[in-house]
Amino acid sequence: MKVTSLLVFLVLLLSCKENVEPNNSVVHEKTEVSVKPKPSLLDEDINVQDIKRQVGRNVTTSFLGKKRVSIYPDRGKNNYYGVYYFTSDNEGDRGVIGSLVVYDSVNPYVYDKLTDEFVEVCLFEKGISLYNNNVSVGMPVKNVIELMGNNYTKLNDSLLCYNQTDKKAFFKIKDSLVTALRIGVYRGGIVVDSIINKKLGY
Repeated sequence: MKVTSLLVFLVLLLSCKENVEPNNSVVHEKTEVSVKPKPSLLDEDINVQDIKRQVGRNVTTSFLGKKRVSIYPDRGKNNYYGVYYFTSDNEGDRGVIGSLVVYDSVNPYVYDKLTDEFVEVCLFEKGISLYNNNVSVGMPVKNVIELMGNNYTKLNDSLLCYNQTDKKAFFKIKDSLVTALRIGVYRGGIVVDSIINKKLGY
């Protein structure tokens, strides 16, 4: 009885194997994994009030004329682009260490206000930092690439350029350190040369 049962089982097993055909028409779906680009600090806003707090009262103010504002976005009827020039705290050194261009259609003639909108910052000396103390003159270039990303262009031996749609950043490098920087929001479609050919400060 056991032998008969075993034979029946083997016959069934073999018949199943014979009827099973290999499936050669298996479709392999290609799944693409999208890798997000590394976040860049350039995607974040620059805090105008934070810069003004760091500068204190060592500042002079002015308005920019039509030629100077041609690289910035057109704001319509009120193109009140103001600029703050920052000087050093050191008594013996009263040179300009940086500048901040802002837009204000509400109260453009007053410095102590909260209505300034960030347009551009240039830093030529140590003393002011951006992005919660992460970016400043004197920082190593490797930290710039770590924070801003590796999607940059080298414009010459000493200038790194980050070029987004409307926001751009320029870092002047010497001996692997940042010696000056410029970050701003610029007119759409503007070529990089027309920005760096404006008075850059370095």
